[in-house]
Amino acid sequence: MLAMITALASELAVTRERLDSVERLLEAAGVMERTAVEGFAPDAAQADERDAIRRRVIAHVFGPLRSDIDRQEDAR
Repeated sequence: MLAMITALASELAVTRERLDSVERLLEAAGVMERTAVEGFAPDAAQADERDAIRRRVIAHVFGPLRSDIDRQEDAR
């Protein structure tokens, strides 16, 4: 479990650094201000798409734990 959390934290840190880079590059190019990201509100379709992505990521991350639980229950 600790290895999984450590790996996730590492991936999140890398993703956050890359997002910061993209925001800074877009701002430097005059495409948008970084504050625009904070004020963005997705429409219903975008929110649904984000929700689907979130569910897939959660299922992927916790899949091994779910498999272990299922195996333990089958062994009973």
